[in-house]
Amino acid sequence: MHSFQQNKKKTRYPLVVVTLLAVVVILVDVLFGGSVRTTARSGIALVHVGATGALERVSTSGFFQTKRRLALENTQLKEELRALKVLRFENDVVRAENNVLRDLLNVADERPEGVTARIASSIIASPFSTIVVRAGERHGVRVGDFAIASGDVAVGEVLEVGDGTALVGLFTAPGSDTDVSIAGALVSAEGRGGGNAHVQLPRSISVAKGDLVFVAGSEFAFGIVGSVEVSAADAFQDVFIRVPTNLNELTFVKLVH
Repeated sequence: MHSFQQNKKKTRYPLVVVTLLAVVVILVDVLFGGSVRTTARSGIALVHVGATGALERVSTSGFFQTKRRLALENTQLKEELRALKVLRFENDVVRAENNVLRDLLNVADERPEGVTARIASSIIASPFSTIVVRAGERHGVRVGDFAIASGDVAVGEVLEVGDGTALVGLFTAPGSDTDVSIAGALVSAEGRGGGNAHVQLPRSISVAKGDLVFVAGSEFAFGIVGSVEVSAADAFQDVFIRVPTNLNELTFVKLVH
């Protein structure tokens, strides 16, 4: 009980002090004819005017307008950068196609009877490892024409010819057989798909990785020897050939008689 009364007195003490100060201020203001209130109001007015002026200066300084303008310019720059990336990609595609055409035109200079044709179908989507090209009978294309990629590499031959298109079968299609010349020997290369083929040669024939393989009876390359496997107990050696061109990325071929 005694402790409660002490706490109650402590709580009242600040209130009494504040009340006395308020009474003193009122008495002083009365004695001086209200000058204390006038001074207080002037001080508050000065603070209000100062704060208002500061806000007006910030709002009229262009700070927020500059921030909005920078955000807008940043968005515009991002859009321009995106457009430039698209344009660069398109230019790279055109440049790559021009390089392919330039190589094929070099073939055309040596063999003027050929015709350059754009590939109209995807090799990946073809279930029979064939491609359709945008050149046909009216362009002078005939069944049996070689389809030449850059580097004088024969990747296939024309199987069917329409008026404006032709069907080309790939030499490396699974199960296909193509007569080739390798290390002076004429053998049949079996297609394995994916630009790969396989031949068997007698061990007596010297062949090594990197040797060129040609389509029999022509000057066109068929591929390059990728690896050779031979067993000591076997009279033959397995030669694996790869086409030095990514068939999935072909966009043009040269059709040559």
